[in-house]
Amino acid sequence: MIRNLLASSPEAIHPVTREITAAGARLSAADTFAALYRLQALRRIAERAFANIDALVLPTAPTVYSTAQVLANPVELNSRLGTYTNFVNLLDLCGLALPAAIRPDDIPFGITLLAPAGHDAQLASIGRVFHADTKLNMGSRNLPQPALAILPQGLGGQGSGRDEIVVAVVGAHLSGMALNGELKALGGRLLEAAATAPDYKL
Repeated sequence: MIRNLLASSPEAIHPVTREITAAGARLSAADTFAALYRLQALRRIAERAFANIDALVLPTAPTVYSTAQVLANPVELNSRLGTYTNFVNLLDLCGLALPAAIRPDDIPFGITLLAPAGHDAQLASIGRVFHADTKLNMGSRNLPQPALAILPQGLGGQGSGRDEIVVAVVGAHLSGMALNGELKALGGRLLEAAATAPDYKL
């Protein structure tokens, strides 16, 4: 498959993909190394900034475009939509996107929480409380949010001293099943048994 792709004509490559990848041909090896050194310097700056804060809150996107607008100018508009997220992987950060509000024109607005890599549990702890506090309805069926569940003592990241995330598992990872040992090997422990809604089928 790889050989076939490499052997295909330039016309077979999607125009957007061609435009993005062609830009790389204009950079020299010296340009690449200079950019890598600059990236390392920026990572050090980010590390110092996060030493004094728990999380950074940013808009998920700077604006909203229609599908027609993006199709007419995909490279520029997609790049602009990533203003507050394009750097996350480059700076070795973790992020959690959350719905925040519905604008007066019925367009959704969201925020993204950022923290250093490995702080996912902390972001999840902040995010679950923030999301519940918005009282926004969920999904295309516009269902109300369930009440915010109270976590067992010592869970949730904040104020617990433990770096744990509460997860629900199904299938072979259930207690007594073949893959449950994988969870236990990673320090997982059973909090409670739960059941799906009567009308839910996996």
